[in-house]
Amino acid sequence: MAPARLPLPNQEVIETHFQGIADQFALPGNVPAVNNATVLQEIMRTLTTIQTGMVAMERRMDTRMDAMEARIDAKLEALETRMDAKLAAMEARINTRFEAMENRISELETRMERRLDVLDCNTEAKIHNWGVKTPEQSLEKLKTSMNVFPDEFPETLGQLNSLPLARTDALLAAYGLPITGDIGSKRKSLRRFLGAVRVKLDYCQIEEDEREEDECE
Repeated sequence: MAPARLPLPNQEVIETHFQGIADQFALPGNVPAVNNATVLQEIMRTLTTIQTGMVAMERRMDTRMDAMEARIDAKLEALETRMDAKLAAMEARINTRFEAMENRISELETRMERRLDVLDCNTEAKIHNWGVKTPEQSLEKLKTSMNVFPDEFPETLGQLNSLPLARTDALLAAYGLPITGDIGSKRKSLRRFLGAVRVKLDYCQIEEDEREEDECE
């Protein structure tokens, strides 16, 4: 059997196709001429416009961010100022209260020390005065609540028993004792307070002295 016969090139088909390709290569000449410089300038102007817009937008954003940051800083500063003021006021109140408390404690300590001094002094004085029986025996002074000795304190029991009414009232007032009754009861109250309670008195002579003083007054 004879082999199959392969197709051979067709000259007419080849010429037809080459003619079509030649015709297509000739068509670009029909495209209008383009000014490349003008197109590039337009593109550059567009890009410049876009860039300018982006820069302006960035500036606006920066301005708004700066304004926002300034407002935030102002609010934080105002808040910090208010907090500082409140803390300062609170600290001042606390310091004032502590100072007042310290003053009260100091005052109480002073009063307690003064009362203890008065108590110690007056206890010893009363112990001494408790043993006084005769007019010529000396008396120990007692302090007042202000930790001082009163003026014109009688030195002896005899002077105490013959104190004028004015001096007796002054001593009773200095010691915070009631100023009531006649001269005899006032002297008795004063003797009892001073601790001179064991005294043996000539009451007749005292009553006579009191009557003389009442007549003088």
